[in-house]
Amino acid sequence: MVSESDLVSLANEVNTVFGSGSGIILFHQGFGIGLNIAGELQKRTQEKKAAFREFEGTMQRRGWGRIVIEGSEESFMSGKIVFSDLPFTSEEPFHEILEMLLRGICSGFIAKTLNTDNVPLHKEKCVSSGQDVCMFSFEIEEAE
Repeated sequence: MVSESDLVSLANEVNTVFGSGSGIILFHQGFGIGLNIAGELQKRTQEKKAAFREFEGTMQRRGWGRIVIEGSEESFMSGKIVFSDLPFTSEEPFHEILEMLLRGICSGFIAKTLNTDNVPLHKEKCVSSGQDVCMFSFEIEEAE
């Protein structure tokens, strides 16, 4: 289970070494975590909708907060990701860096599950801005 102190320590260490690039580094670390989670889930189900539901449960069980992915259709080629009950507070000075880690995990999971290279997540809401959840939208263009 992920604790706030572990996450804050991670963000602090990465920020100390890399400074302003630390959010990008944690995003890529998260992307790898997301790829691994998707790989584990693909062993159990090939159905995309089931994989997305299992991912949400996996994230919560691992202590990453509550994550809900709302797909616009069965293919999940577009949708919204809503984060709540994050394992770090909005007052945390490294909130945005830690948020990048979570964005990376979701991007990696979606990329592997949907077999795509690019998963752009666009921020719509964030608890660091005083809102009750962090929300990102995504739309993946299908290869022609």
